[in-house]
Amino acid sequence: MRTPSPRVRQQRGAAVVEFALLLPVLMLLLYGLATFGAALYAQMAISRAAEDGARAAGFTQAKTVATIPSSLNDPTAQTLGSIQAQVIESLANSAVVPGASYAARRTWLLANVLPQIKVDGGSCGGVSSTTMLRVSVSVPFSGIRIIPNPTGYSSWTPTALTGCAILQLS
Repeated sequence: MRTPSPRVRQQRGAAVVEFALLLPVLMLLLYGLATFGAALYAQMAISRAAEDGARAAGFTQAKTVATIPSSLNDPTAQTLGSIQAQVIESLANSAVVPGASYAARRTWLLANVLPQIKVDGGSCGGVSSTTMLRVSVSVPFSGIRIIPNPTGYSSWTPTALTGCAILQLS
């Protein structure tokens, strides 16, 4: 039986030590990729929901932002209600929000997102006008996060994701 040389004896366990040093870095990289991918998918779904809401507004008879009622309790607020319903419907059909069933996702959306759906005459970063309708949707990222934040790294993820769409009223 051959005895290992002193150089080989000094190298034993080096691979385990190197792996132990690199494992946290690799796990953090994997976490970052998963979180970024989930946030990107959620952002696309939220923007699509805002676009669907603006599209629903296009089927109304409103010609200016002032003709769109601002209260869901107002019986004439059919336009605003249909916009918000379309946004909720779009998000409930996506896999973004928590819940195993459509009913559970819709319930979560009505409780957490419905107050964050804004319909007004603002803009998404450009010039606003009374003939432009903005649909803005904000969803708390804490409710749609796939993997919880590691301790001490909460500043890496956004608090909310926002989608915005504009409709030119004629």
